[in-house]
Amino acid sequence: MPPPIILFTYDISVFGRKMDWVLALAGLKYFKCIVLNRMPRPVLEKLGIQYRRIPLLAIGRDVYCDTRVIIDKLQDLFSDTPIGIQSPFQRGLEHVFETWLVDGGPFWRTAGLIPPSAEVMHDKEWIQDRKNMTGRSFDIETLKQGRAESLVHVRMYFNQMEKELLADGREYLLETKEPTLADIHAIWTFDWALQEHQHMIQDLEKDTISEELFPKTFAYVHRFRKAMAGKQEQNGKIEELSAEKAIESILSSDFFEPEGEIDPRDPLKLRKGQLVEVYPIDSGFTHHDKGEVVSIGVKEVVISSKPKEGEGRLRLHFPRVNFRIQPAEGSKL
Repeated sequence: MPPPIILFTYDISVFGRKMDWVLALAGLKYFKCIVLNRMPRPVLEKLGIQYRRIPLLAIGRDVYCDTRVIIDKLQDLFSDTPIGIQSPFQRGLEHVFETWLVDGGPFWRTAGLIPPSAEVMHDKEWIQDRKNMTGRSFDIETLKQGRAESLVHVRMYFNQMEKELLADGREYLLETKEPTLADIHAIWTFDWALQEHQHMIQDLEKDTISEELFPKTFAYVHRFRKAMAGKQEQNGKIEELSAEKAIESILSSDFFEPEGEIDPRDPLKLRKGQLVEVYPIDSGFTHHDKGEVVSIGVKEVVISSKPKEGEGRLRLHFPRVNFRIQPAEGSKL
């Protein structure tokens, strides 16, 4: 019997919301372990994990860091699910949408529309945590100063969705009758901008972005939400695990997937067992995970690390995009 799937997330995580949709679309049963929306996160510290961005996903002693590698691995490991049964072209197109929203501007520009009335903007510890993670100021005054520029860009993205991607009246991006993973990758910042949580839509400038101006995009978001709510209902109630239960579940399990290999063509020329540090270079870059190289390939690096509690090892999986891998101090080249 495979080990349980555990998603480490918190209530206002937009990436966590995205993962809820992915797991519901796949029809996979999973547990949630709710963590703080800021550092420190004791449950991850006890597992010896330095990586600070949420969500993370554990399947046994394999822990997947960053939604890019989480979704890719779910597609590979559960290939008989709706998110795994795809043509190479469709999967490539999904990655194009994923890259556009995460790296192309929609994510950061939509974050710039978090209004001063949002509860988190009055949480001094959360604001400081955002600054620590990104290296940039993220307070009410900074958001006020940058709001018009953020709105310019978000309006542009709404226009792209309205006038280009949805212009022919399709219900979903791949002309399907139900949402696909391509829709999840493409819609989540639009859903974020239009959600009531944290007063996003309530404080949105209606003369710039409204249902009247972008009817197809608003209808797409409403249609998608309804469809995903139905899939989440079919998937059943998600049980929450305490930090203690999550740690116990992980450490009492074995590794879920076979050990990988070293790509001999990888430009970094790392060796199996070599001690390295892995960390993101776009945000969260002050937290480095150290471990021995298990495998490395075009899209993923895996290191073996030791939890602070319990015996044995964990395997931490990271994507290659926007991550740095370097020999750790004291290791041999």
